[in-house]
Amino acid sequence: MKRHLFIAAMGLMSIGSYAQTLQEKPATNLIDGAYAHGIPGIYTVGDEFYFEVLYDAEPTECYLYDSNLSLMKSYTEKEDEKLLPFNYVDCKSSFRSHDFCFTQNLFNNDDAFEYAKLDKHKTNSYYPYSTYMSVMSETGKELIRITFDKPIITPTYVTLIHLGSKDYIMLNGSYYDSTADYGLGEDFTKVYLIDRYGNGQDAIREVETPEALKAIPSLARKNQSVSIELGDNAGSHLLVTSANGSVVRQLPIKQGQKSVQLSTRGLSSGVYVVSTTGANGTREHCKIVIK
Repeated sequence: MKRHLFIAAMGLMSIGSYAQTLQEKPATNLIDGAYAHGIPGIYTVGDEFYFEVLYDAEPTECYLYDSNLSLMKSYTEKEDEKLLPFNYVDCKSSFRSHDFCFTQNLFNNDDAFEYAKLDKHKTNSYYPYSTYMSVMSETGKELIRITFDKPIITPTYVTLIHLGSKDYIMLNGSYYDSTADYGLGEDFTKVYLIDRYGNGQDAIREVETPEALKAIPSLARKNQSVSIELGDNAGSHLLVTSANGSVVRQLPIKQGQKSVQLSTRGLSSGVYVVSTTGANGTREHCKIVIK
């Protein structure tokens, strides 16, 4: 049965005040018992809109509503692609939300909505792999394509970061290795700077990656304790996020603490991202796999 993993509500914004003040509004009921949590000032020009993502069943479906909760657009994931649900982090306010696929003014300034996707290739391993990321217009035109140096495992944890006046896309995951358990090869982090005023491929360029946490062991069994070694820019808490973008654990970090013990008890088998965001906006992260 499909579950409404997250529904985001977006409000009127101007380019000049882009994502500067984020605060959660009361939840709004849409359909089938699903709720929208309001996020003013992200990626819209004109009337506010709402959207929902049905993410925990294949294929992923996205629905876009106007402020009257009338359906404006819908999109169903195709067999050979994987939609990228952005996990949003505003480093200024530390507000975060999950799983929105549609944007409007993130990659350019036209009136069409956009979405990002990975190509998807099935394998004999547990996970499929992807060779590139595309930004698509609702018109069907491919606006940008980023080809990876090596195939990456799908799903990949995707974070949209707003820091200062700049926006970044961060991909966290594993390279594909047909000889490894689950096909999970070496970990990677890729960060791309977005320039909505750029032209085509110039709208995204890869930049230096941030410092990562370290998990010992990174491949763990259920009911096992994993030590998360903290870097110099750890924040006040540690988030454990599943592959579909849901935060499943939140652990406090004391000032000066060098490591956090994470119990895998109660966590399902799969890939998880462990992250913390420091006061200066620096995000540290690592990945664990539970067998």
